[in-house]
Amino acid sequence: MTEPNFGPAHLSFIQTQISRPLTVFVPPLRRHMAKQYVNMFWDNGSLQLSTFEAFRQHKSEGQGDPLEGHASYMLNDQSQGRHFGTSTIVGGNAYVLSFTSRTTLPEEFGDAFFEVIEPVGFAAEAANMIPGCTSVMIGPCIYMDTKLLTKSGAAPGIDDLLVGDGSTDVSLDKLFAQGAALQGPRHYFMKNRRYEPQSEFRMIWETNGPLTAPLVVIWPALRQYCRRD
Repeated sequence: MTEPNFGPAHLSFIQTQISRPLTVFVPPLRRHMAKQYVNMFWDNGSLQLSTFEAFRQHKSEGQGDPLEGHASYMLNDQSQGRHFGTSTIVGGNAYVLSFTSRTTLPEEFGDAFFEVIEPVGFAAEAANMIPGCTSVMIGPCIYMDTKLLTKSGAAPGIDDLLVGDGSTDVSLDKLFAQGAALQGPRHYFMKNRRYEPQSEFRMIWETNGPLTAPLVVIWPALRQYCRRD
């Protein structure tokens, strides 16, 4: 195929209108893989979309993370002198592709890469082809010493979490609802600080159901947003 002619100053972007144009630029991203897989991508658009579960199971020390998608939340209620905490595992319904802004990574990530010059177009094109895709997220990973998010606000008391009608049983629905209120997209991008040298950037596609395995696709249209290394 003919390689797209992106200018040297090109940046992928998202623009929206408030009272004046607001533009968010996305840098070019590199997908490091073994050379044979890079060649397959350029030959026919072959690519594997991974999952958070696959990340947790990966045997490679650098690529694997047994705590991928895990996060804890703490709501501190100073006025009532109480706290509410919850833990969660996210990403069970999401495909993910990892990229980096770095030109070099350890050998375990592969001996070649291709560059996505138009990440916004790439992510949107893939979303149109992923079965049951409901939303797309794109952004850099956030590196933390401890994957704990804290927030100040009104925390529920024990009585707020009971089933009701005089029962002393805790309502799982109420408990999950309180936990969901503390969550947001940030937990999809949280990583332990030891991974920070990777400078990871993610594309995440949420779907309408749980996933059991990575998805191998052949989408030649994705190549129009990329260039060879």
